[in-house]
Amino acid sequence: MGPILGWLALAPFFAATSAAAPRWVLLRGEGVEVCSNAGEKAAREALAQFKKARLVFSRFPFGQRAAPLPVRIYLFAGEREFAAYRRGASTQAFFQSGPEWDFIAAWHNSAAGSRVILHEYTHLALSHASPRLPKWFEEGLAEFYSTAVLEGSRVRLGVPVAAHLRVLASRPWLAPAALAGVSGESPEYDHGARVGVFYAQSWALVHMLHTAPAWRGGLNAFFDLLMAGAPQATAFRDAFGRPFEDAAGDLSRH
Repeated sequence: MGPILGWLALAPFFAATSAAAPRWVLLRGEGVEVCSNAGEKAAREALAQFKKARLVFSRFPFGQRAAPLPVRIYLFAGEREFAAYRRGASTQAFFQSGPEWDFIAAWHNSAAGSRVILHEYTHLALSHASPRLPKWFEEGLAEFYSTAVLEGSRVRLGVPVAAHLRVLASRPWLAPAALAGVSGESPEYDHGARVGVFYAQSWALVHMLHTAPAWRGGLNAFFDLLMAGAPQATAFRDAFGRPFEDAAGDLSRH
């Protein structure tokens, strides 16, 4: 556990000792704790979202392969409190693993709303089930699954994300090579307006690969090839029968 997470683990108890600080609540469920100073209602909503995420991912191969640690969710009342812990100015939530716990941190009024927990749970599951994935694939999966809806015993996927559609309609897209090459150090991943384009385009591409008749059916093979150590370009071509550039071109014509 790094210094940030060490401090996070104690944050509720420090906050509780200050008369001026908002009251922290602690809710527990099976394999999860939610610590929040955003109120009990917000904490219960986060707990419900986590339970839904766990049910959703129990239905999918990489979720079934995951063996996550117990999860502690820190839900901050506002962006100012969350800002002391986030990686960069564009970060609305993050996931990080420690030796005994997995951690999700977010602020309650983030623009993604209730999708945040499902998005970060995707990262949690992937971190235990896979090697490092291309950023467009990892973030695209996280955004795609963040809209999952449970309908009885069924899971409905592919709900549109209106914010992403607005970005894609109003801003220049990343070129295929630029999208494929985004890393954790790239400006497209953590700097201002570029972040919105990267997330929107990654979501749209994964959405197409999941749902478009010409492309669906190859995602599990792509994931398995990446796990086996195949380079991204080779894995994509072998899984889908066409190169990444063809998929990016099809997406731009949708």
